[in-house]
Amino acid sequence: MEQEYFATLQEIKNNDVKVLLKKSYRGIWETAIKKYSDSAHFVYELLQNADDAKATWVKFDLTIEGLWFKHNGSVRFSISDPDNEEQDSEGGKLGHINSITSIGNSTKIDEQKIGKFGIGFKAVFAYSGTPHIYDEQFNFKLENYIVPVALTPNGEDRKEGETLFYFPFNHNSKTPEEAYNEIETKLDNLFQPILFLSNLEKVEWKSLEKSGIYTKEEKEQEVYGNITATLYNVVSNENGDKKNELIWLFSKNVTRTSTKAQYKISVGFFVLKNKELETGFKYDAFCYFPTKEDTKLGFIIQAPFLLTDSREGIQANDSWNQALIQRLGELAAESFPLLKEIGVKNGSNFFNDNILELTPYNQNDFPTYTATAKISFRPFYDEIQKAFRNQQIIPGTKGNYFATNKAYWAADPELSELFSDEQLSYLFGNPNSGWVFVSKGQKQLNQANKPLESYINTIVAESVDAKKLIRRFTKEFVEKQSDEWLISLYTYLADHKYLWDDKDKLALKQPIVLNQDRKAVTPFNEDLTAPNIFLPLDRATSYDTIYQPFADNKEAMEFFKTIGLGKPDIRAEIFNNLIPIYNDEFAYDDSETILHHFETFLNYYENSPALSQADLITKLKEIQFIACRSEANPDTRYFAYPHEVYYGNDNLVKYFADQEDIYFLDKDFYAEFLNDAKSSITNQFLSELGIAHNPRIEQNNLDDDYSVKERFGLDSIQISRKYWNDQTITDKSLEGLENAVANITPELSVLIWDYLIHYAKGLSLQLFKSKVLGSFIYYPLYGTSKVKTEFDSTLASILKNDKWLFDKEGDFYAPNELTIDTLSDAYDTENPYVDIIIKFLGISNPDADLNLSEEQLEAYQIGKQLLEENITAEELLEFKRLLAQRRSTVEQPELPLPTAEIPLFDTDIQDTLTNIGKGIKKNKKQKEASKNEKDNKENNDIPSVPEIPFEVPTEPVADQDDYTKPSVDLKKKIDKLKLEAEAKVEELTRIEKLNELANTSDKYSFAWFKALLELEYLNSSEANSQGKQISIQFAKVEQEADTERILVLKHPNRYIPQSIEDIGDMHIRFYHGDETVTVTVEVVNVKEYTLRAKLKKSADISGIDFTKVSRAVIDIKNPVFILEELRKAFYQLNFEDDYNLQQNLTDKIRFIFGPPGTGKTTFLATNEIIPLM
Repeated sequence: MEQEYFATLQEIKNNDVKVLLKKSYRGIWETAIKKYSDSAHFVYELLQNADDAKATWVKFDLTIEGLWFKHNGSVRFSISDPDNEEQDSEGGKLGHINSITSIGNSTKIDEQKIGKFGIGFKAVFAYSGTPHIYDEQFNFKLENYIVPVALTPNGEDRKEGETLFYFPFNHNSKTPEEAYNEIETKLDNLFQPILFLSNLEKVEWKSLEKSGIYTKEEKEQEVYGNITATLYNVVSNENGDKKNELIWLFSKNVTRTSTKAQYKISVGFFVLKNKELETGFKYDAFCYFPTKEDTKLGFIIQAPFLLTDSREGIQANDSWNQALIQRLGELAAESFPLLKEIGVKNGSNFFNDNILELTPYNQNDFPTYTATAKISFRPFYDEIQKAFRNQQIIPGTKGNYFATNKAYWAADPELSELFSDEQLSYLFGNPNSGWVFVSKGQKQLNQANKPLESYINTIVAESVDAKKLIRRFTKEFVEKQSDEWLISLYTYLADHKYLWDDKDKLALKQPIVLNQDRKAVTPFNEDLTAPNIFLPLDRATSYDTIYQPFADNKEAMEFFKTIGLGKPDIRAEIFNNLIPIYNDEFAYDDSETILHHFETFLNYYENSPALSQADLITKLKEIQFIACRSEANPDTRYFAYPHEVYYGNDNLVKYFADQEDIYFLDKDFYAEFLNDAKSSITNQFLSELGIAHNPRIEQNNLDDDYSVKERFGLDSIQISRKYWNDQTITDKSLEGLENAVANITPELSVLIWDYLIHYAKGLSLQLFKSKVLGSFIYYPLYGTSKVKTEFDSTLASILKNDKWLFDKEGDFYAPNELTIDTLSDAYDTENPYVDIIIKFLGISNPDADLNLSEEQLEAYQIGKQLLEENITAEELLEFKRLLAQRRSTVEQPELPLPTAEIPLFDTDIQDTLTNIGKGIKKNKKQKEASKNEKDNKENNDIPSVPEIPFEVPTEPVADQDDYTKPSVDLKKKIDKLKLEAEAKVEELTRIEKLNELANTSDKYSFAWFKALLELEYLNSSEANSQGKQISIQFAKVEQEADTERILVLKHPNRYIPQSIEDIGDMHIRFYHGDETVTVTVEVVNVKEYTLRAKLKKSADISGIDFTKVSRAVIDIKNPVFILEELRKAFYQLNFEDDYNLQQNLTDKIRFIFGPPGTGKTTFLATNEIIPLM
């Protein structure tokens, strides 16, 4: 019967092939043969067919003539009735020969497999035109793709129970050599060819030059519910190179709903000697054999996917495939805790930090595709992340594993080495917590692998840096630690300076040090101004000192010294012992102790650098320690805060005569300091503390209720409801002013006037207003930024509205009722800042109505003064000539300077005069010689002017009508010339003395520096004697395009000196309508008659419309003022004259260099001064 079926099938296929070989059907064969990008892929087809035939081994023998393939499968070739193929195909009874001679009519209804003798087998026709098949009952070959032709066995190497295939390389378009090379390459690169096959255990192949064997062996198996974990040993021997690979496969069955059929899916993890997870590889998905579907996973996944026609990809739009991916993701997540359990069981703990290398952590690699072009492996990312979050599998140290809420990730591995899990649990108050992923520091990953850092942060309780730990230190915690551990902590802190030397200085605020009683102590006080603990002394002390075992440890001591701990000093005594006692119940009746404290404060202030002085002043302002008295109870001594005390001068006593609770410094109490050599530093100390010489302007923050706003005329301002609670009303008052004005007298009025001038010094009108006016800061209706509105404060209201000024007749008026001409002469109206007071008070000034510019008004005032002094035009011209020759009367600073220390004796001046006389005689002789020589050479016809005898009349001229007053007062001129000559002689004498001092003093001594500095100053004063500042006015201002802080000033009223680029501390005043706005300049650049100015960041020009600015003015300080300040500061060093500054130069000094505008000041402030503060 089977032979009849074979003959019938052969006849049918001969008829079919007549049609299929026609040119119009040629595409069918092209599709069937070339569906794989890799033509040799049919090798996997043969392996699959062998596995389906229940073979346990297969062999490939590759020769130049063809390929031999055989296996020991127990399923034999069969044939079914060709007339019933349709029914047999649907019922799964189609014969093997029927299938292999068909196109796409496989005997396998299991479409998840590669297929047996279906269309995939047709790929062999890319190499062979007549495949041969030898089996128990059938021996045949295929011709024309589908026609079976019986063969007679001819000694082929086939034993009973084996199936043999032979593929002769007789293809028309591929030579035997090409076929040989392609198939050899495929066999040589097989990857896990039997790992997921059910029956096949061994694959053996050989070619003319190469060979290979693949085997697999089950080593272990564990069952965890519905998951089976199997350890396989997969051996490959390629050309004698034997390689063993161990892989844990986790498998479970899934059911396809549509067919109720069950299939096995697997995930696999390679291990090295079953002791370590193998990492560093990414694997394509498997459907029994490798596909070309990139999973980006570090482990293998296997499932019976529905593949594309090329058998290389997974169908993306198929719900079965999507379900398989979801199930595989869940299986992978379930395998993670099982891997952990296996590792714990075998003692390897191979589920460690390396698991991150196998974890799909970068969600950008696992997108959720909405298109159907590519299947998404996103479930692996989601499910494994859930496993980490919900299972106790996060690896820690010493084989420990933690759940998310117990897992803490260290910023660097060093931290997890220093702090144990127990210490970590204690500090975070989370028992049984621990460090995880200790080999992966958070900071390092932040730089090297940002996606992994982000992923870990999603599965741990918290990432922890050293500051988070140190911030949780308590005394109890520190005292519980061993000496060895604390020394390790100090070593760690020494290597991580940012923990105690940044702006937070965190470690210095925690109890990290043990004292002599092994009690934890914070190194410094709360504001870090003084230490709480010191290095041990050789004597007994009441201070806390370092625990002796730490003092004996070199590394610990280096750390303590580095952070600034030392032996007790005066600073520690002041800040830790003296100042705090004034905050308790202090015995103020112990005058001797209080004076001793004051002397200690004063000595520390006198001998400390500026920053330390500032610290001291700040703390002293907070205690009541200044002895004072009040006029109301002069016999009672009080102790008050510095800001409550005034110097007791006569003017202040008069001013506060009607004011209670005003305290004046008890000068008798401090007599020993105010009346001896320390008087200067004592007064400076008291002034810095805030003891005032003038009534204080006080700021008062008021409630923002309606009555307050109505009182100051602020009730009509509309406020943003959103920021209603964010309002600030600040009133200003002058202490004692209300009582003084209520009891006004001419003397009090003049005092108030003088106090106002004092507060106006150095200020513009706008700045003075800011000093005395109140302010209302608020968010306007519909506004999103704060606005500041100024209003007449209590101080301004009294000054402007009360009748406290008197006129020339002695009658009192309000300021707006007076003019500058009717104001009493008792007031100082010559002060350079008096115009600010006059304008602010609203006193009428007729000169202001002349509408003169500042320069014109200044000239006008000078002219008026000249007329009042009866200075004639001739005298003015003479004065101008003298001034042009040399200004010799430059005002000297009030502070005593080295020039004043140069003693000038009569003999010094006489020597100078003698030298001058000799010089005059020499010059006279030279001039006469020159004149005689000139007279001899030239013929001068101009007659000489005869000498006119001048006789002084012995009697006054009687006839006044005939007397004409001389145009120049000769007596005045003679006196002026005498004064000028005297000043010149004294100046010249002083210069000669300074030169002598510089030449005779040791180089770099204090005296040598003083002499040179004075000579430089005298030279600079002479060169810059034209005044203290230069004023330049610009008619036009523009903001440079695309900038926020660069302005262009044009049309100046004078030449712009190039040196302006080297001068700092400049301000620009903008005249904007009736307002004047001042901004600070960072750097300027001169270009002919244009000035580019870059403003400081703090400058606010947002409210200025430069089209409405009528003019801009820059006042440039004369550079000589810098030298003046240098002289003052240098002189205050107060060294002995023989003190050598070079030899005593500190090794801690550092320098910063750079041209103007390059950020030197900003660098010093940001990197040096602020950290010190």
